Amino acid sequence: MLAAAVALIGSVVSLIFWLFVLWVLHRFEPSWSFTRSPDWSVYGPERRLALARDGYRCRVCGRPAAITHHIQPRRYGGADTAENLMTVCDSCHRRVEPP
Repeated sequence: MLAAAVALIGSVVSLIFWLFVLWVLHRFEPSWSFTRSPDWSVYGPERRLALARDGYRCRVCGRPAAITHHIQPRRYGGADTAENLMTVCDSCHRRVEPP
């Protein structure tokens, strides 16, 4: 009887542990994974071209930057081309990104 109770408690503790692990993995998953990810085979080279064109400087404030922003958002049909990308710093990206 005691062995069965100990085994049951061990199983419950194990279940709680794995549920906690799954919760932590879900809770701290990067937010970008929920968005439509770009086709890096096309977007990567175009992004590098836009960064080089802008001299790795924010086009809004002129500070050093390494983020590219779609001028016409992809969700509204904007292309992954260097002409549709602009280099921005993190703080300016938050200002120019539509909600």
